[in-house]
Amino acid sequence: MIRFLLFLAFLSFSHISFGIEITCAKDLIKVFTTAKGNSVYDDIELISDIDFSNANLTTPLGSFANGTCITYSGVFHGNYHTISGITMNTLNGYLYSGMFCGLENATIENVLFDSSCSFSAKECAGALSPWVERSLHVKNVINSANVNGGSCGVGGLIGHVREPKEGDGVFSFEGCVNKGNVTGSEHSVGGLLGSIQNFNNMRVVISNSINNGYIYGKYNIGGFVGMADSFEERIDVLVTNCINDGIINGSFVIGGFFGHLSKAENSTLVVSNSMNSGVIMSEEEDVGSFFGRLFIGRSMNVKMINDTNSGEVIGNVNVGGFIGRLDNSERMDIVNCSNNGSIKVRDSQKFVGGIIGGMESEGSPQSMLVLSSITNNHSIVVNCNSCSVGGLIGIVSEMVFVDIVIQDVTTNGSMVVNGSGTNPSVGGFIGSATENSNLTLTISHSANHFDISTQHVNKVGGFIGALTNTKN
Repeated sequence: MIRFLLFLAFLSFSHISFGIEITCAKDLIKVFTTAKGNSVYDDIELISDIDFSNANLTTPLGSFANGTCITYSGVFHGNYHTISGITMNTLNGYLYSGMFCGLENATIENVLFDSSCSFSAKECAGALSPWVERSLHVKNVINSANVNGGSCGVGGLIGHVREPKEGDGVFSFEGCVNKGNVTGSEHSVGGLLGSIQNFNNMRVVISNSINNGYIYGKYNIGGFVGMADSFEERIDVLVTNCINDGIINGSFVIGGFFGHLSKAENSTLVVSNSMNSGVIMSEEEDVGSFFGRLFIGRSMNVKMINDTNSGEVIGNVNVGGFIGRLDNSERMDIVNCSNNGSIKVRDSQKFVGGIIGGMESEGSPQSMLVLSSITNNHSIVVNCNSCSVGGLIGIVSEMVFVDIVIQDVTTNGSMVVNGSGTNPSVGGFIGSATENSNLTLTISHSANHFDISTQHVNKVGGFIGALTNTKN
């Protein structure tokens, strides 16, 4: 009897509305065409699947021909319904493409975009919105739509995060999946988010999310975020329990998770319990299974913990199993991680590493890298001209007061290097260290079991291939 009463109580509350109830595409369009002011603050609840096939939605909800936008600032409850039939191509008119013209302090949850949807724009594009401002929370959103855009940011869900007028920003993606192809004609393309720039006091959390889509652009291309750049104040980035299983492809600065993350001071970056199982390809330089290029700012705490690469990394210059190029590593810890994938390089003239391709400095006075409890079971195949190849790090160069700690590390697998040119070098841990002032290298409780095969390489070492022009 009690169970029956509880069941009746559940039924009586199960249809409580969270806000405006939407049963068809025209209902949702009307919310914005009849809106007053610059934003819609009402919560919206989908009651059924929404088919836009006959709705003639040619530009984003809230957009006007003069370029103005009524943003959405409420909570959108999808109730696990599917949105279909949006075919939006604004290449010859309105500059942006996405379901909403803009999002500000909004929450979007429990909704699916099926593969009948597509979004194309001359500039920013994202299935949810071409841009967002202030804060955004996205939960359990699945995108199967193809998204195509231009230069200001292209993402499977969000194109670009705008510089805020005031206040802090919090952006979270929880339980999200991108299955669509996301392509850009220029830079800043990501499976979830295209670009973040010039933002102060910001927090970004990506958890339990997956990219299965094909992501393509010229540069700054990532499986989750294309580019995050130029932060004068604090930015905290937390990525946990995420997987990239897609193909990430472009010319340079290509990463399985982030294409380019740089110039963040007084900040925290943690990537944990995450995996790349996709193929990461660069036609030129700076490519890694997690980061294409990572530029660590002053007083920035960076950690990778319990992460795995089982995919394939393909490139030419600065090719790394985890990070293509690491700049100004004031302090970075890579702990309990493993690389079980493969690295393939054709005609490289620079640096290839099982964890980091190239470690360089752009003026940082002091740098520290800790590699602890690392297991490498990967294969490296390189055809190169004057290259530097290492089981962990390709090259450490032009650093000032650099401290590298390698502890409890085991490298296995194979390394095949066919060299040519001047002085190629190969090392079980580090290919070469050159032009450094005050380098301290500590190796403890570690072993190299690489099967190293070389041709036309005159500098080969079990731990370090070459140590040149380096003091102390």
